[in-house]
Amino acid sequence: MSPVTRLQQLSKAACAAVPAMLIMPSGALAQTEPRVTVDVSLNGTAESNPFLETNGASTLSGMLQVDPKVYWEDETTSVVVEASVRMTQYLRRYGNDLSGRVGATATRQLNTRTSFTATAGYLSSRSTLRDFFLGSINAPLDPGEFPDANFTDVTIAGRRQRVETLNASLGFNHILSEDETINFFGATSYSRLSDTIQPDFRTATIGAGYGRRLSERTTINADLIGTMADYIGTKNGDARIVGPKIGIDNKINERVNWTANIGMSVASVDDALGVSQTKTYLTGSFSICDKGVESALCGSFSRSAEPTALGGVRAVTNLAAVFDKTLSRSERLVLSARYGQTSQGTAPVPIVGARNIQIYGASGTYSKDISERLAFVITPNFTKEVERRLRSETNYAVTVGVRLRLGKLR
Repeated sequence: MSPVTRLQQLSKAACAAVPAMLIMPSGALAQTEPRVTVDVSLNGTAESNPFLETNGASTLSGMLQVDPKVYWEDETTSVVVEASVRMTQYLRRYGNDLSGRVGATATRQLNTRTSFTATAGYLSSRSTLRDFFLGSINAPLDPGEFPDANFTDVTIAGRRQRVETLNASLGFNHILSEDETINFFGATSYSRLSDTIQPDFRTATIGAGYGRRLSERTTINADLIGTMADYIGTKNGDARIVGPKIGIDNKINERVNWTANIGMSVASVDDALGVSQTKTYLTGSFSICDKGVESALCGSFSRSAEPTALGGVRAVTNLAAVFDKTLSRSERLVLSARYGQTSQGTAPVPIVGARNIQIYGASGTYSKDISERLAFVITPNFTKEVERRLRSETNYAVTVGVRLRLGKLR
């Protein structure tokens, strides 16, 4: 049995286990009718360099995408299972592609003071960076949600290869008093690249946090987080990262809220002989969001020390901004911009393909409802990769299509 097949089977089992272990104790949820929606999109795209390759070529493509979502909820438990399957046929050079993801999130209130959250997911993509820049702008932000500016592994930009990742996480949150909470969490992932030069790698993260409410609008928090990275079959690049951070959450008014934290990460990275080198990174994040009934403007920034697909630990910077505007009862406009940058950081020598990369992009999506279930969508966008001493690569693209929503609308 191939590693890919094993990953797929494990992902199915993990994603099935998340709702199962929370639904089973909840008889009410088991009898609750799930809310099911399925979005079916048919798109055509013209683009100049879809995979940001040095010798990339312009092409036309057609894509069929199916996005099912199942949602259960009762007084103590909620479970969401989402998936996305995308079939793309390029008219020249790039052939066809089948990519997708599946994920489950379950939350259960164990008692009045303690809650539990579990997630599991599997992703298979031929270009995770392309998904990162184009896949994040299709849905409106939920209340209190910020645009995602979390870790993006830009070291694999310009490498047309399949990346498969299996991940899972668990978290507990406990209320100590009216103003104090503590939480514990753990996460793990396993990733492989179709490029056989790079080894598969896995990560494990554990952490604990404390929060204290200073007022109705302001909360401070502190966390201690540790991460291990293991590159299968080699010690080269194996890493351990540990660090504290402190932060604050503040709600300025009914529309505007922001959150910020600052910390440090100490990374120890092994070379092929197991000899370690250590480096300290300044880390932090900031997010702010102004959300009204018909519009939202949100921005995020983060800097973190992360293991990457190419080995070692690198300082990763991400920025994101989203403007979401309802133009009328049937029209909506979403503008999005993103930036990601990685430095060489702490990496043993030699690391194959170690790179210092910047990548950024912008997109605008206009949608118009033709009926209650059918919408027309057009998305112009561009993505650009900049690597020191190498020619930068850009992709200009325009996507036009229709989206049909099946199942329950509300």
